[in-house]
Amino acid sequence: MRSFVARVGGLGLGLGALCFAPPSAAEPTLWAAARDPDAAAAEKSYEGAQRMFARSLEAERFSMRSSKNLERASLALAELAEAHGSAEVDYFLGHLLSLGSDLKRAETVLRRALARAPNSPLARRAWFDLGILRAKAGDSKGEYDSYTRALDTSWERSLRGNLYLNRGESAMVQGRLTEALADYQQAVRIGNEPSLQALAYWGISIVQDRLGDLPAALEAARLATKIYPGALDLPSVFFVPRYDIHYYRALTWMALAKDAGSPEGRAEGYARASQAWTAYLAEATPAKAEWVVNAKLHLKTTERERKLAEKELGKAGKRKAPSPFALPPPLRGPALPSKPPTKPRGAKP
Repeated sequence: MRSFVARVGGLGLGLGALCFAPPSAAEPTLWAAARDPDAAAAEKSYEGAQRMFARSLEAERFSMRSSKNLERASLALAELAEAHGSAEVDYFLGHLLSLGSDLKRAETVLRRALARAPNSPLARRAWFDLGILRAKAGDSKGEYDSYTRALDTSWERSLRGNLYLNRGESAMVQGRLTEALADYQQAVRIGNEPSLQALAYWGISIVQDRLGDLPAALEAARLATKIYPGALDLPSVFFVPRYDIHYYRALTWMALAKDAGSPEGRAEGYARASQAWTAYLAEATPAKAEWVVNAKLHLKTTERERKLAEKELGKAGKRKAPSPFALPPPLRGPALPSKPPTKPRGAKP
């Protein structure tokens, strides 16, 4: 699980907040435009791109579709400025490209910007963006190194918290579990947004489970749901591999089921945990993921606990009640099957 910096509120600073000069400050004079008309045109395009990007940030609060349209318009204008633009234009263009699908070009432009102006105040954001790009490319070591470079020059609490959060994930992917735990704990300490702190607690939950401390893992997951229950489903959060989302949800349902004060709640919670473990194993088993053994053991536990809770309900002559948990629909997942499968698809008989 990684989070890229949210651009309005959320998890950190947007590119628009990072020291770009206002358009009027950079407007070329009449004589400068006459001497180099191409550079003057590039500057005009860059100014327009900045204005369009600022509008996309404002629109994000009301309409994601409008925001994305304005963002694409900003990208088109920034591309017009690329050939005759400064390193500042490269930083801006690289960030916009990193928000889209042309990730290879985004990395090329960002590295060019860093080569042209390595000491720019925009460099810290570029290193963050490169970390995200390396994560999506499956290069956890390059991702980790990029976040470390960003931490060397960043000072904003929200940005540093997000960097520690993501670096913790890249360390966990590499099997450096104690380092990952330290980074997640640091993200909890300095993060000043509920969503960031919740995500850090979810990271702690996964690490503690993989270190063999299930009680600590469930406690961390419980804290995450209390702080910001919908954080895993924010648009700024992504998982590499994608099926890891099921691991997070499964541990969360185990924590909620354990805390449930009724057999109805335990039956519901453990059934949903079984559903999430089954979904994880359906993809992780063919991929030969490292933590399949853990997931299989947890699935056996949740199925055993579900059956015990349903047996208790049967003795009391009760039906299973609707979910007692005040969680948003995305965490609840799809409707429960009438009988949860006991063996994941793709597992050996």
